[in-house]
Amino acid sequence: MATLKDFYPTATQICDAPLLDLSQHVLRVLGSKLQRPHDTECAHNFLLSVQTDYDGCELAALACSEAWCWLYSNGFICQHPA
Repeated sequence: MATLKDFYPTATQICDAPLLDLSQHVLRVLGSKLQRPHDTECAHNFLLSVQTDYDGCELAALACSEAWCWLYSNGFICQHPA
């Protein structure tokens, strides 16, 4: 399973990444996590895991939040209907 650490080893790299590049990698990570039809991931849990992976760095989570919102607003991800 891919993680953001595969693409951005440090919090500084994630914070400095262009939004479109980071969005692409967030989508790749989500794709590797969501293999079965009923798999889900919510923004809250995803961002908590980012913050944990990057030693509590809120800026890394904020950058990923922007990427998540970009993916959502451009129709790449959606809310679970339930």
